[in-house]
Amino acid sequence: MFTKLIRLGRDAELKTTTTGTQVLNFAGAYNVGYGQNEKTQWIDCALWGDRGASVVQYMKKGSQIVIYGDDLQTEEFTKNDGSLGFKLKCRIVSFDFAGGTDTRG
Repeated sequence: MFTKLIRLGRDAELKTTTTGTQVLNFAGAYNVGYGQNEKTQWIDCALWGDRGASVVQYMKKGSQIVIYGDDLQTEEFTKNDGSLGFKLKCRIVSFDFAGGTDTRG
């Protein structure tokens, strides 16, 4: 189980699969490291089932939530400049709103 406080990097998107299952997708960011070595880590999250439909209106860019994830995996991709990149992905089991939004715009 993966537990992390994240800040949403964009508004969450609710989609429906061809079988009728709903999935709420969102990307979150958190900081790793300290001082000059601190950097931002991004994680793509998926919340499966009807729960996503009831909270999508509150899952806005800048919102803070604590995620409890499972099936954490790394995905490899090619960046626009041709270099190799990696991103984290996880299936959300549960989450809690942590309050506060980023007002820096």
